[in-house]
Amino acid sequence: MAPHLYIPIRFKILIALLLVVTVVVSVITFTMARLFHADKTAYIRDLTSVIALHTTQEAKSYLVGYREKLEVLNRIIRDRNLSQAQKADMLKNLFEDFDEFIAVTLYEDGQEKVTLYDTKMLEAAGMNKQSLSDFRTKHPLPLAQIQTDSVYVENSTMTEALPSLSLAVSDTSSDNGKPVVLAAMVRLDKLLQLAGRSRVFETFLVDANGQLLVHTDRN
Repeated sequence: MAPHLYIPIRFKILIALLLVVTVVVSVITFTMARLFHADKTAYIRDLTSVIALHTTQEAKSYLVGYREKLEVLNRIIRDRNLSQAQKADMLKNLFEDFDEFIAVTLYEDGQEKVTLYDTKMLEAAGMNKQSLSDFRTKHPLPLAQIQTDSVYVENSTMTEALPSLSLAVSDTSSDNGKPVVLAAMVRLDKLLQLAGRSRVFETFLVDANGQLLVHTDRN
């Protein structure tokens, strides 16, 4: 007959207490880990929202600035009280001040009426007026759509050496009643710097067609 194993009651109490403590600690650890993960997720989402909001506001401020400059050029181009010499002089000075503008084109009734461009900027990128014209022929702006929208933006990068966007607005104040569109080709330098500012987040902007304007990875 096998001997009966006797376990003192105090050992039973200690074992039961150990099990209870183990269960409680496990529950506390699991709860803390879950809450920490939830807090971390909420923090990351909040931080992402803040970064996205600030990037959006800054990008919008750049685009609004480009539009205002474009409207200034439009007023000078279409001012009937200025002579051609005065217009040429003022536009030359403005192009020097608006150093991000590559070219500006005035379309009237769907036809190109005049194009102003920065010769030095094009030459530095290995291009010329013909290159600009060929690109626009292959990638025409949707003038009918622009006439119904307040502003139109699309990626217009012609070469890696000159990343750019096109920003176009319609003008309803035409004297002859013909629809007028003014479009500017603008360097993407500031927006590229904006997208590449964060080393943690992948930041990008898209144009009206869903095509990338800028991305954290310039390639």
